[in-house]
Amino acid sequence: MLRFWIALTFLLSCPFALQAESIETYHTTITVHSSGGLHVKERIRYDFGSLQRHGIFRDIPLTVKVDRYAPEIPIGLTHFTVQADGKPIPFSQKEIASKSSGKMVRYRIGDPSRAVTGKHTYTLDYDAERGVFPSPYSGMDAIRWNAVGAGSNVPTKHAIAEVILPAVLDRDRVRVQVFTGRYGSTDSRADYRWIDDHHVRFDVSDLAPHEALTVELNYPKGLLTQSSEALESSWLDRLLGKWHWGAIVGFFLFLWRYAKEYGAEDHQGSVSPQYYPPTGLSLLQSGLILDKFADKKDFSAAILELGTLGYLEVHLSGGDTHPVIRRTDKPTATGDLSTDQLYLLDHILFKNSDTYHVKTQDAARAEQINTQLDHVNEMLYDWSVSAGQMRANPQRTRKDFLLKVGGVAALLTLAAFVTTILFYGADYAFYLVMATLFIGVGVFMLSSAIRNRTKVGMIFGSGWLLFSLIIFGSMAADLLDLSQLLGTPLILLPVVAGGTWYYYRRIGLFTPKGLETYRYLLGYSAFMKRVEQDRIRRFLAKDPEYLDKGLPYAVLFGHNKHWIGFYEALQIPQPGWYYGDMHRMDDFAHSVESQGTAPASESGGFSGGGSFSGGGGGGGGVGSW
Repeated sequence: MLRFWIALTFLLSCPFALQAESIETYHTTITVHSSGGLHVKERIRYDFGSLQRHGIFRDIPLTVKVDRYAPEIPIGLTHFTVQADGKPIPFSQKEIASKSSGKMVRYRIGDPSRAVTGKHTYTLDYDAERGVFPSPYSGMDAIRWNAVGAGSNVPTKHAIAEVILPAVLDRDRVRVQVFTGRYGSTDSRADYRWIDDHHVRFDVSDLAPHEALTVELNYPKGLLTQSSEALESSWLDRLLGKWHWGAIVGFFLFLWRYAKEYGAEDHQGSVSPQYYPPTGLSLLQSGLILDKFADKKDFSAAILELGTLGYLEVHLSGGDTHPVIRRTDKPTATGDLSTDQLYLLDHILFKNSDTYHVKTQDAARAEQINTQLDHVNEMLYDWSVSAGQMRANPQRTRKDFLLKVGGVAALLTLAAFVTTILFYGADYAFYLVMATLFIGVGVFMLSSAIRNRTKVGMIFGSGWLLFSLIIFGSMAADLLDLSQLLGTPLILLPVVAGGTWYYYRRIGLFTPKGLETYRYLLGYSAFMKRVEQDRIRRFLAKDPEYLDKGLPYAVLFGHNKHWIGFYEALQIPQPGWYYGDMHRMDDFAHSVESQGTAPASESGGFSGGGSFSGGGGGGGGVGSW
């Protein structure tokens, strides 16, 4: 069987092998002038195989950038001529972009009305005004040229580069280096030898697609008219290229100090265990104090609290049936319930009926619930001030915080855009913004669907995320060097947004009374999380309804599974107001919370050309068309 698959693979690969293209010989001659300019002659022996093509294309970089922060300098390509098999041949040209080489010119060489096949020799002649680049050695400049560029998508069987030096440069004054491999490589398997004191030849065989040959001749500064100083980045360039790291540190110091003034850090202090629900507070009021937000996730726990008080029953049938909530006959006496509890009972759950059917994936219900909960939020935020728990309405405090912090964030964002465009180009900046936006939306949709357990949303979110990754991944292959991503000033955007959001969730100034309440809730949560059966048994001996009274807070704190486990372990009957499987409490809480989420269909689904990494002329690539 193994022999069969080997033979089949060989047979299937034969047609492609017969048609494969390659460069038989790539011979580059570089003549260095005393000015530092170059004359370049390329002889490319191209083998089209049995393929029918019009000719070849040749991409040559127009600019050079020796490091990330240096200015982009034109190479100064002029006097381009071309021949095929010793005769003039038509060509066209257009400017293109490369992630590693910046602006390039693409020459399409050949007659579009005529096809060629087999082997042909193309001879290209052109001048480059810029041939001198910074040297890795102190006190030296360098002639550096990518004789074979990393942009070729076909293999090169034999590459030759010859450099002819002016009289002021000779073997004794020149330090030679040569590099082969993919873009950024500093390895070499090429050989070189001096033909005479002013003539050096480089040879390498079997360059794979996208492998380059870069030659470098280092010599003492000042021997050629041209200098490399114009290419090197200044301290101002480097400062502008790295300013965002200092800005990130400064922004977080500003954010931390400012957020602290608005109560983001005033909950620190020791916490002691507490064994009973807080007195004088409704569950929704406790939820506000706990995280300074009146959230939809608190809604289900507040319903359970009304059950413990005897005002309703919860019916949770098996399967996917939505919960049903029924009102009991217990009257609401004056002073028994807080304002938010009365509103939840009389206006949200049982305004027109004594039975409330929980509905998910219902746009009308979602709009209704969100409007009602907004009103509850306003009530709770006003209560937090009037009850002496908060120094100011946290909702208004957060708005003030966003206005002031947002101004600084907007200035940093604008500066990040400007410097990213300056150092990396508009295409780079646009790509990063769009990629962040689309991928971020995909992550948000998928996480929301997982949280709400909506299968359609999970499928749609996964599809959006996968599509975004494929599209922007393919764009990155042509446009960006993603290894530089963290170096771009646009990294400020997610960092600033994440830091602002982190502190926004913590804004709110407690009074001493509110801080005491907060610590009490933390102590009760810590107790619920760690308490063991023997301790619960002792509390039940004093109060048989101890577990029932704590159940709403177990849901609020997220410890309901641990708490519910005591019913079965200690053989305690479940609450008389709860009908259904206690272990499905998460399903109940999820169903109630999901009422505020509209269906996805109605809400939109979500609330250098060479191998030397230091810059050099030449390079680009060769292929057929």
